[in-house]
Amino acid sequence: MKKKDWIKRILMVVKEHKVSAYELSKHTTMSQMGANNILSGASSNPNETSLNLVSDYFKEKYKINPDWLKTGREPKNMVGMADPKFLDQFSEEVRREKLREVVLFINYNREELLKDELFQTWIEREAYRVALNLIKNSSED
Repeated sequence: MKKKDWIKRILMVVKEHKVSAYELSKHTTMSQMGANNILSGASSNPNETSLNLVSDYFKEKYKINPDWLKTGREPKNMVGMADPKFLDQFSEEVRREKLREVVLFINYNREELLKDELFQTWIEREAYRVALNLIKNSSED
């Protein structure tokens, strides 16, 4: 990850959505001056914490993928990607088919996906959740 590219993508979103330093300071813990320094380029090397605050705000407000902001890895937008109700628009049969496609994709690309930090984190969380459910269910018996 190159910080200057991260900043460049943040500035693209700022321009696209006409985000002001005031808006960033209002919805994050950044000061208006700190936000203005990033947006104006006055701060050529802002700290990663500040960039993460901006990225998290863009995720919540504009559904921008923080991984795209940080690394440039697609997709840029999270619409449909992280929306838990995305599949609700489809019939049960279509939902099952789409889920099968996802499972096949994951199975086929398993080794490549496991190199990805985001995917690894998701797998670890899911494994932890499954383990907790198994423990909970076995203690109820």
